[in-house]
Amino acid sequence: MRILNVLGAIATAVTVVSAQCPNVTGISDLVKRRLSNHVNDFTFVLTNTSTPRNSSAYDAYTVSTPTNGTVVVQGNTLSALSTG
Repeated sequence: MRILNVLGAIATAVTVVSAQCPNVTGISDLVKRRLSNHVNDFTFVLTNTSTPRNSSAYDAYTVSTPTNGTVVVQGNTLSALSTG
């Protein structure tokens, strides 16, 4: 039961982070245009953005569904988020 509370808190924190991060606004707007009825079901989070742009790191993304029913897409670049 405690794990569910922790997961719920993490999901809430993720929503707050993505709402405050202006970098993912374009992707959220794309979802709003294409899936207007489900725009509130998605949360986008940029992670590990400290990787230098000229490095040979690949785009990476993770898609998860916390217990609150939203779809959380985490990625290290905007391209990764749009792919997820």
